[in-house]
Amino acid sequence: MNRLLVSAGSSVRCSGIFFGLAVFAVALPAALVIPSDGSDGAFEPTGNVVIDLSEAVTGSWDTPGTGTGVYDPEQWAVVFKFTSVNIPSGVTVTFLNHPSRAPVIWLAEGDVVIEGTVALDGAAGHGGNSLRSFAEPGPGGFRGGRGSDAQTVGAGGMGPGGSSYGPNNSHASSGGSYGTVGGTATTSWGGNTPGEPGQTYGNAGVFPLIGGSGAAGSANGEFGKGGGAGGGAILIATPGSLLLNGQIRANGGSGSSFGGPGGATRASGGGSGGGIRVIADSISGSGLLRALGGANPVAGAGTQGGQGGVGRIRVEAFTNELIDTGNPAFSLGVPEDPPRIFRDPSTPAIRSVSLAGASVSEDPRSELSFPNTDLTLPEAGPVTLLIEAEHVPLDSEVRVRVVRRTGADTDFLAVHTGGTFEASTWSAEVDVAGGFSTIQVRAGFAGGE
Repeated sequence: MNRLLVSAGSSVRCSGIFFGLAVFAVALPAALVIPSDGSDGAFEPTGNVVIDLSEAVTGSWDTPGTGTGVYDPEQWAVVFKFTSVNIPSGVTVTFLNHPSRAPVIWLAEGDVVIEGTVALDGAAGHGGNSLRSFAEPGPGGFRGGRGSDAQTVGAGGMGPGGSSYGPNNSHASSGGSYGTVGGTATTSWGGNTPGEPGQTYGNAGVFPLIGGSGAAGSANGEFGKGGGAGGGAILIATPGSLLLNGQIRANGGSGSSFGGPGGATRASGGGSGGGIRVIADSISGSGLLRALGGANPVAGAGTQGGQGGVGRIRVEAFTNELIDTGNPAFSLGVPEDPPRIFRDPSTPAIRSVSLAGASVSEDPRSELSFPNTDLTLPEAGPVTLLIEAEHVPLDSEVRVRVVRRTGADTDFLAVHTGGTFEASTWSAEVDVAGGFSTIQVRAGFAGGE
């Protein structure tokens, strides 16, 4: 990664003889090594295109591509290996999620030009008179919670920073969190307390690659609204130049205030912005990098959903000439040698191993309907969740969050049961209610990331 620059200045005279000392420069640039074999060809869309990530072949990320990408379950990413990328002005690239909702990685052999738009936005939450659903995130993000209806209560937002469903059946919902904490919903009357925003997570380097979290749904009887979903996550890497005159966008989905008595009451919150990371020798242009939180609409009767927290943006280049500094402002650095793209054995990791003695899939999908559940238990009640962690400090706080398809989410503290920093085991007693639930585990320091 060393750059050697040698230069000489003015001429000199020696023994009456004029010697010209040439001015020259020698550069030994730190050549970026991006592991792309170009097997997915050149990506040069001529019109708007939707990339269906479910068409990706499952295998190791370095398996030669055929144009549809490779889904690597170990890395939790859909990887494309292009020769080059050229997205013209007026062209928008969007995505349909892989069943795992994994983030997207573009590895290019040559230059990347984005004059158009690459969008990984989370979906908005449903209205109070719409079909109840969990808003779909951008690839790498997490779903928003459903709102209440005439028969059932709503649900919390998913993801490490998902906001929780409130403690009663009449409240707006708070925003999802990621790089910043989502906003807390507001109300003008007492006794109707919204759920809390989630905690922040991740790091300025956006490594590992992860997207935004969803907002909880709101509670308003048959008129509850769905929370916005989290923005997705993308990594674009090239050993050459990246010209950005268009935009790369991973915004959180907005909440909803539509539908209900008087037209709008008890709004839902917005999902948090997602993650964007770009690596190049040089990056320039007048384009935009955006990972904003979803909007918090104002509802009637003095309620307002919580704004989604912003995501995270990382730019790594030896030369940065971007005019716009990103929103949120990007973290700027130079690429490592070689750049860190995929998780290696030293990267912290944590996963659920078994629940009530039954093994948990190493590639869970968290579907909330038959027959696609990851695990089926014979009955509801308290059960033991076993957890494995790698390179996680033993004084960390390991928490387990259970988000139900309908009902308030719950949170449990895990305890360290054995092992070392390099490889440890943890256990938590969790209460799994009847019906469908998702279980997520996160490790961090108490009260923070």
